Amino acid sequence: MKDHIRKINPMDLCDVSAVQAWLEDLAAEGWYLRRYGPIRSEFQRGEPNRAVRCRLEPFRKKDEAEPDAERKAAYRELGWQYAATRRPFHIWQCSDPEAPELETDPVLQEETYRYLLRRSRREILLNLVLLSALVLFYIGGVVLNPIGIIENDSYMPWAEIPLFAIILVALLVAVQRDVTAVRLSRSLKTGKLLPDRRPYRSARWKNTVYWGIYVLFLVSQLLSCLYGLSRAASGRPFVPVDQWEDPVPYVSMAELDPAAEPATASAIDFRGRPLLGTAWWIHESEYYPTDVEEWDRQKADAAASLQTRYYRFRSSFLADLAEKQLLRRRDRQPFRLLPDDWEQALREPHLNALPAPPDLDRAWWAPPPPDGRYQSLIIRRGRQIMAVWYAGPADLRENLAPFAALLEEFRQQGLSDPP
Repeated sequence: MKDHIRKINPMDLCDVSAVQAWLEDLAAEGWYLRRYGPIRSEFQRGEPNRAVRCRLEPFRKKDEAEPDAERKAAYRELGWQYAATRRPFHIWQCSDPEAPELETDPVLQEETYRYLLRRSRREILLNLVLLSALVLFYIGGVVLNPIGIIENDSYMPWAEIPLFAIILVALLVAVQRDVTAVRLSRSLKTGKLLPDRRPYRSARWKNTVYWGIYVLFLVSQLLSCLYGLSRAASGRPFVPVDQWEDPVPYVSMAELDPAAEPATASAIDFRGRPLLGTAWWIHESEYYPTDVEEWDRQKADAAASLQTRYYRFRSSFLADLAEKQLLRRRDRQPFRLLPDDWEQALREPHLNALPAPPDLDRAWWAPPPPDGRYQSLIIRRGRQIMAVWYAGPADLRENLAPFAALLEEFRQQGLSDPP
C-alpha cells in the first residue's frame, strides 16, 4: 500500500474556500498535504479524520518562503500544524475540533486579494497580447504570402485550433480570477471573512477541461510534425496527368506548338488549406520527374518545357492578394523543381500588361532573361490565377486563348471552387 500519492490540483489556488474543502475531504480519506505544487500536490497517508480543518493564510510579507519559527510554534500551541507554502499562501492543518480558528484579519486578507487582483490583470494583459499576436501573425501571413501558405501542403489546418483554445481558456481563467478577487476584496472591506468551505465540483470540471485542451494542443503539434514530414512537397511524387481522377488545370505544349515532340505531363496538388483554396504544380517535358528532389538532382535541360502553377482561392480578396504577390515578386521561396535559369527568369524580367481576351480579367507577360529560356505569363480569371513558364518556340502572348478557355471551362463547371 502506498504511503504517498500525488494528485493534480483540481482548482486555482486563489479559490481559497474550494481549496480548503478539497484538502479537508482528502484528509477525511486519510491523505494529508505535504507539498502543494503548481500542477500536482503530494499527500502522505495517515489516519482518516473528518474533523481535520485546512486553512490558507495570506503572506504577511510579499516574498515569504515559509512561516518563521516563532509563528509555527505559536500556531502549534493552538493546535495547528504547518503543511505547505504556495505563493501567496501558507497552508495549515488542524485535527483538533476544539482548537480555535486562526486569527484572520480581514484587512490583511483584503491586501492579499489586491495583490491577486494585480496579478490576474497582468495575466489578462499577457494573454490578450499573446492572442492578438497570434491572430496578427496568421492574418499577416495570409496578407503577405497567400501563395506560400496555400502551397504549404504539409500544414494541418486544424493544428493551431488547440493553441487558440488554450490561450482563450487561460484568458477566461484570468478574467474569472479577476472577478473573484474583486468580489472578495469588496466583501473583506466590509469586515466579512471568507467562508471556510464551498463546493468545488465545477472548479474541478473547469480545470479538467483546461488540461484536456492543453494535452490536445501537445498531441496536435506532434501529429502536425509527423503529418508535415509525410506530406512535404519535396518528398511527394509527381503523378502523371492521366492518372488523376480530378481534372488537372493545365495547357499542354501540343496546344501551344503542334509540332512539339511528345512529352509527359505530371502534377502535384496542394489541398492543405481548404479554407483558403487549393493549388497545383504541373510539369511537362520529355523528362518525367519522380519528385521535386529528383528534379533537383537531374537538372534536366529539356529542349522544350512547360511549367504551370494554378491557384483557386475561396474569395476574390485572397486572389487579389496573390495577384499582387506574384507581380511584386514577394514569393521568395525557391522554385525547387525549376532549373536555375527559370529561377532567374522568375525574379529578373519585368512583367508587361497584355490586352486580355474577353474570358480573362488580366494578363502579364515577360520575355526570357538574357541568359535564360523561359517566358513568364500570369493570367487571372475571377478567383483563379495561373502562372506559366515556358521554354519553346511558341510565343505565349499569341497563345492566350487556350489558357482563357481552360479557366472559363473550370469556372462554368464549378471547378474553380476549392473542394
